Amino acid sequence: MEANKSRTLFLEREMIFPKLEFDSRTEVLQYMAHQFTKLDLAKESYAAALIEREAHFPTGISARAFDIAIPHCASENVNRTSMAVATLTHSVGWHAMDDPNKILQPTVVFMLAIKDPDKQIETLQKIMAIIQNSQLLQDISVAVTRDEIFSKLDPILNV
Repeated sequence: MEANKSRTLFLEREMIFPKLEFDSRTEVLQYMAHQFTKLDLAKESYAAALIEREAHFPTGISARAFDIAIPHCASENVNRTSMAVATLTHSVGWHAMDDPNKILQPTVVFMLAIKDPDKQIETLQKIMAIIQNSQLLQDISVAVTRDEIFSKLDPILNV
């Protein structure tokens, strides 16, 4: 167990935010991005880069269970590869990745900060394993604590 304590985590408990309440996608992006910069996982440019990228390349996805969002931006805005997860008490409008004119209503947001672009495929494969597991998404969406969400995602993301 001691070896696990020293490992570098892709998802840390401090980056899990259950039951947040926001009125817009921009508020979600700003809040979550601030958490990355607060822990020095991302640069000060991270929030603006996320918002700019989302305007041109939206990240809403219709998953099997419900809509989710996977916002991310260019690696030059990142200090260390990591991820944040937020569950929302009510959905906010988010443009769909496959059709920017379509508005989705995600209640779970997986925000990525990828430092090494060569690791992006590996990271997205882990996210796809989550997206395709309806029960896991449901469990995450109803969880009320960081520990509940972390215990579900740690075996998938932190390997």
